Parts: sequence; structure tokens; C-alpha cells
Amino acid sequence: MAAIKVLLVDQADQAGRLRQALENEPELALVGSAPESRLADLDLTELRPDVLVWRLNEIQELDLLPRIRTSYRRLRVVVVLPQTDSFWLHQALKAGAQGVLSDRLTDRSLADAIRAVTAGGTFISGEASNALLNDYLGLYGAGSKTGPLQLLSQRERQVFDLVLEGKTSVQIAQQLAISSKSVDTYRGRLMSKIGVTNLPALLKFAVENGFSPWFMS
Repeated sequence: MAAIKVLLVDQADQAGRLRQALENEPELALVGSAPESRLADLDLTELRPDVLVWRLNEIQELDLLPRIRTSYRRLRVVVVLPQTDSFWLHQALKAGAQGVLSDRLTDRSLADAIRAVTAGGTFISGEASNALLNDYLGLYGAGSKTGPLQLLSQRERQVFDLVLEGKTSVQIAQQLAISSKSVDTYRGRLMSKIGVTNLPALLKFAVENGFSPWFMS
């Protein structure tokens, strides 16, 4: 049986940890690795990978995935997520990924995911599955007034706290070392989870739940 050809994509062109996860897997053949910034320029018809393993850094990177899937229909995609809240999981699957793993992958999980998607199936790691199940079952204290805050990812909670400090998107982006676009995305997601649609409503929610925004300090 021919080896499964794998292409690794990592934000910093340092796919060492992903590469190590594929060691001692003789049926998997690494055909190359590249940073995310070069993905759009790669000639996949020359590399002819069976599976693209993509370690994401920001959610916006998924915007490129539907175009890749359209251009290379035989390609199967496994994404490695920096966090496994249900929003990231839904967005990855919606963009066309067949496999979804946590960044804290185990030694065998990446190889298992590659084999599963190559066989025509899907693969969601245990940690990602648990995050989705917990969200669905509402196991985060949704019965309390501050319950929605328990649904926020770590990054969303950071943005929430900084918004309450009166910081702008640019200031938050600089403090968290992410783009302003990412800040806007996180803020939109946390507002959706809390159930508000604008900043005044978000601040009202904060006050009602015992927080003190900058204008009350």
C-alpha cells in the first residue's frame, strides 16, 4: 500500500512537534512543511499531498481553506487548534476540515487523524469533543446570572476584561500580541455568547453582574 503523503503547515515554519508526532509511522510520508504565509503560494499539484495538516494560530486563517478545498478536491485536511472551544471547532468543520485536534495532541492522535480522514471519515480529538459536548449540555453554570461568562474561552475573557478597562481594539491587540481584526472577532464572539449586540449592552451586563467598567472606577 502506498504511503499517505502529508504536508505540514505551521505559522512559524517550525513544524518540529508535528513532525515528531509522525515519527515511527511508516505508512505516512512527509512531502514538505511550510509557514501559513506561504500556503497560498504552494503548488499542491506538484507536491500532491493526500492530507494537509495545518496548525492554526488565528481563526481568520480558516478563510483560505474553502478555496484550497475547491482547487484540490481530493485533499483531506486536519487542523490543529490552539484552543478547543466550540466556536473554533464549528468554524473549522464549516471551512472544510475533516479532522480537528487540540494543540495539546498526543503522540498517536495526529497519525490516527490522518489515517481516519484518508479513509474517508472524520476525526475529532477527545478534548475537542468534550468541549463541544459540554457546551451543548450547558455544563458551565448557565443557570446563574453570570453563567454566560463561563462559556468564554481564555482569550475571549481576556478581551472582555480589557474592554471593561476602556481599552480600544488597537490597544488590546498590542497588549495580547494579536491583530486588531482578531480582537474584533473575539469581541463579537464573546458578545454573542453573553447575548448582547453592542458595547452599551455589554457594559450594562458587566455592571449588573458586579463588574466595574472604567467609567465607574
